[in-house]
Amino acid sequence: KLLAAVETLVLACMSIACHGLTEHELRLVKRVHKAAIDSAWIERHHTDSEDVVDAAEEYVFYGGGASLCSETLDLRVQREVLSAIGTARFGDATLKNAAATIFGMSDGNWSIEARVAGAPKDTLDVSEAALRAIAIHVLDAKSPAPFCWEPHELLDDSFETDGDSRPKLPEELHASFLIRHSLTHFPGQHWVLSNGATVTWMRTDFEPDEILLCGVAPGGLSEIDSPTERAAACTIAAMQELGGLRAMTKSQLADFLADKNVTICPSVSKYCRHFNGYCGASRKELATALQVISWHFSPPQFTMGNLGKVIESCQQSILNRERDPEYHLKMELRKVTCGDDPFFAEVSAAEIESLRSFGTKGLQDTYTRFF
Repeated sequence: KLLAAVETLVLACMSIACHGLTEHELRLVKRVHKAAIDSAWIERHHTDSEDVVDAAEEYVFYGGGASLCSETLDLRVQREVLSAIGTARFGDATLKNAAATIFGMSDGNWSIEARVAGAPKDTLDVSEAALRAIAIHVLDAKSPAPFCWEPHELLDDSFETDGDSRPKLPEELHASFLIRHSLTHFPGQHWVLSNGATVTWMRTDFEPDEILLCGVAPGGLSEIDSPTERAAACTIAAMQELGGLRAMTKSQLADFLADKNVTICPSVSKYCRHFNGYCGASRKELATALQVISWHFSPPQFTMGNLGKVIESCQQSILNRERDPEYHLKMELRKVTCGDDPFFAEVSAAEIESLRSFGTKGLQDTYTRFF
């Protein structure tokens, strides 16, 4: 697997060096960076004024040898550069040459580092010579094929949005206020909606461009007796991340959210199921975040391929935790406080492996039970 990873890494770099990026990749990267920079720009007043003063002092003391660029000034430059890129394409000769210079691995400027767990005296399954040989073999091979998008990886133009680019809500999800009252102990409000949802919110000035979102419902792992079902519930977040939402694949969802500061993640804990996330403070991004939350209550798109990846990742995490002294200390402390009750036991490698026979149907039933 390590040799395959090195081969994939070298091939990816060679492909960019030879062919550059596709126009869609460039647009996607620009949207992602623009959303991040715009978010940081809104928070620029949080930056201590000493940041600018320190940068100026460094510039003077070092006789111009240091960059006169504080974090705030650097952010301003990034915004201007990003807007200047405009519609430039990697087909342009200048940009293509830049890609070849940066990602060309045959000039000896690149090094590949592989960290393998174990003591220095242990015999490794993969030697340094084998790693070097596979990299050289790929570099000496013929030019790699250019990157191309697989079917259904791109978000098509038929995705429904209304006039201001906010997702359309189905008519049955529209709701009106039944109860609205102010809370007693902190400056917030509690709402009860006609569709049965309750909303509690509080305004703060800590992050002016961010809304924190959290939804909680009672009932979690404590409702499950089967160790396999408990293991399935623990993999829900990872399976959703790999499978996408609603009718969108993972890459389509990333395309849709590329220029939006929206992150939502579902999970199941011992006594409740919940989702946590955040979004930007604009009306558009709040509407998008609420729409993404609603998608988490749609039938999941789990596949055996993604299940295999999650099982492999979990198995590796279990192996890693066994080498962590803090994990064993936590387990001994748990024995003292909770005894040997299996409910408080960590998910084992055998329980994770049992998910293969549990299958995607069992995972979907478990997900639907909680969401």
